[in-house]
Amino acid sequence: MSGFLRRAAPAVALVAAGCASAGLRSGPPLSDPAAVARRVAAASAPASPTHLVFHWEYADERGPTRGDGVGRFNPPDSLRLDLFGPGDASLAVALVGDGLRTLGQLRDVRLPPPAYLYATAGLFRPGAERPDRGFTSDGDQVLVYDVPNGAERRYVVRRDRLIRVEDVRGGTLLRRLEISWPEGAAAWPEGAEYRDRERGSRARWSLKEATSVDEPYPADIFDLPDRG
Repeated sequence: MSGFLRRAAPAVALVAAGCASAGLRSGPPLSDPAAVARRVAAASAPASPTHLVFHWEYADERGPTRGDGVGRFNPPDSLRLDLFGPGDASLAVALVGDGLRTLGQLRDVRLPPPAYLYATAGLFRPGAERPDRGFTSDGDQVLVYDVPNGAERRYVVRRDRLIRVEDVRGGTLLRRLEISWPEGAAAWPEGAEYRDRERGSRARWSLKEATSVDEPYPADIFDLPDRG
């Protein structure tokens, strides 16, 4: 069992303690946040359809679970993730544009918002055409979007790559995703770690393999039944 799962019991307390306040240091405002957003969106989308193989781990107050998964990506924003858990449990997740659909039974996993799922794979899909504002923070660029629950969503960008996404409300950090990249010009991140303070949950994703394929995947694999 991994160290992440061995520490699952105190994970809720660690999330609450570690994410209680927002840690970004606000610097000068960006002169053109929309231009930065366009550049990051273009840079974050791999040019080729891709097959992904990954490992995932998840823990909340109900306990830990983990498994393997496969992903299928069609440029620019069609992403399907199939999570395989204990026994025969599985969950298919399809993201197309701003839409999210799921199919299957993996009750021990609570999914983050669609923008976070995209960002787990390094994809910048904020769901809005323009950021509301932006600033610099210790050399990084931060794009800020106001979201419906009264929070602001911050995308932290370094060399046109997402390295963090976080939701902040009233100075309190609600959720955060940290994205790790390998050295060089890799199209996909090597992993990501997500913490949700409101739900008391924590998840980790690690990439095993990313393989470009010659032809786009059929559109119907992203069209899961609408469960209403």
